[in-house]
Amino acid sequence: MAYTQHGEEYLVTKDGATGYLYIPMRIINEAITHTADADFDAGQIEAYIRNSTAVLGSPNAEITVVLSAEETSLENAEADRSLELVIDGEMYRVDTDQFETLRDLAIWMSETLNHAKERAIAPYIAKFKADLEKLESSQDLMELKIKM
Repeated sequence: MAYTQHGEEYLVTKDGATGYLYIPMRIINEAITHTADADFDAGQIEAYIRNSTAVLGSPNAEITVVLSAEETSLENAEADRSLELVIDGEMYRVDTDQFETLRDLAIWMSETLNHAKERAIAPYIAKFKADLEKLESSQDLMELKIKM
């Protein structure tokens, strides 16, 4: 479930070890940014979120602590059961209740982000391919490596 409380947006998901995790949406955004160079790997997304959430619960944390399920009242919160990612102007939306664990959420995020990345770069790849075919006829040797 996603909800807003006191101006902060949270995503609530289950975790096998700790019960429920209350994840600030800014951590979800940071996880995406920090895993971009690693092809949005699901394991790295999950690890980043888990580590960031653990820091929030640390007694030495300098930032606002996310309250536990017992301390959090959804009475004055605006709840939503969906997570939306807007990538290159296109919206990807999913019902968060379908995820059993944080791992399931990280897998969906990874697959969605990689699909969106492929769609965004497809026109550029097609143009490179066409340009290379033109160069092929001139008998020049050229090697091009593209990392996605």
